[in-house]
Amino acid sequence: MIRTLNFLLLLLFSCLSVTQAQSVSGKLTGKIAVTKELDPVQDFSGFQILVGFKESEVAAVDTIGFAITNKDGSFSMTLKARERGIYPLMISRRGVMAASGEIIVAEGDEATLLATLPTRTLRVISPENAAWMALKNARAQHKQSLIDALSNNENNTTTLKNVVLLTSNLMWDLDKSFGAQSVGAQLGKMEAITMLVGWDDSLAVARAQTIPPDFPGYVEMVRTLRRALVREWGQEKGLATFRTYMDKLTDLQKKAPLFAELVVARIDSLQTKEALAAIAEMERTYPDGRWNTFLQNATYEVKNLLPGLRAPAFSLKANNGQTYTLDDLKGKYVVLEFWSPRDSVYPKQLPEIMALHESFSTKNLVWLSVALDPEKSVVDTFAQNRALPDLQILELEGTKAPVAKAYNVNYVPLRFLIGPDGNLIGKYVANALGLFADALQKHVK
Repeated sequence: MIRTLNFLLLLLFSCLSVTQAQSVSGKLTGKIAVTKELDPVQDFSGFQILVGFKESEVAAVDTIGFAITNKDGSFSMTLKARERGIYPLMISRRGVMAASGEIIVAEGDEATLLATLPTRTLRVISPENAAWMALKNARAQHKQSLIDALSNNENNTTTLKNVVLLTSNLMWDLDKSFGAQSVGAQLGKMEAITMLVGWDDSLAVARAQTIPPDFPGYVEMVRTLRRALVREWGQEKGLATFRTYMDKLTDLQKKAPLFAELVVARIDSLQTKEALAAIAEMERTYPDGRWNTFLQNATYEVKNLLPGLRAPAFSLKANNGQTYTLDDLKGKYVVLEFWSPRDSVYPKQLPEIMALHESFSTKNLVWLSVALDPEKSVVDTFAQNRALPDLQILELEGTKAPVAKAYNVNYVPLRFLIGPDGNLIGKYVANALGLFADALQKHVK
């Protein structure tokens, strides 16, 4: 699953932390300067450097470190955080934000910041932050390689897989250059595993077995790994193994997203009884109400998105300029498909998807294909060398889009088949393409 960080407004920053919170301290020193064009006097005093975050929009700022520059722009601060991780770094003067970035705070790490304003980026120099920068560079290179592969290879999943494997191996080996204890290297191992899911499940599962629960990003890694475990070993054994990863965590609050993933797994498999049991277990485990919204949505899914139930209403504007609503499509079968160009499964499925799309194009069926991605350029690049279903809808809000919320889209590809009466015929997750094709053959005449 993939969270917006707003450094300028200090909104809900999620620190990537270890399993049990342990106070850490480090140091940040440096100099802030301004170009002569903006400050002919060259007095650099009064800049405020803040490292801190908010746990909610209404909470007070949790200050990790704070300093004010001298006339020559120099400053020094001690960093004290509840947990090691990545925190927002901001520079302001007279109440005006001048620059923002991020910094790794880890025990004993001594960092240096040298910045000449105006600047778009802040670079923090230290062993920990060097590892973090290496990981960010690997991410950027991966994105460019992915775009290049999508641009130059028509439906070439082998090329895409090679790009994923290359980046995964690079991230996995960051510890060789930056040390096994650096946050960047440990996060690199987490990402090296999660990006393999769907491309090389067996390697992802094998690598995950070596990861201790105190690595930052462990929870998200286990959540993503669930699909690989189920594909490798089947639903029940896969989820039983998933629980062993979950049980390694001693912090009950950090277990919560994994409890939620178990609920999602049961719902996605249309296991009504098991899903309601998982919901009840999570309600008992977390009675304080923090997870009420999720549990209510999960119950909504079981009661509103299973076969035979009325499909949730939607209004979608397609690339042909026409708006499609569920009521307008009464009397027709509807395929409502959710996908993303970043997903590993969808490109592999496209040949069969397009064969089905063409086969049923003269039938009483409307195929709505919804792309969930925050970057239109990535979707456009993906579409350039590929045949896609005719009616494309772009939702830049991703899974936060109203239609994605209405259909509880947690990951893609995901397809719903809706009957002429507006009732759901079936839900087909990820690799259930065969079941989807069978349903089309059975129902759509």
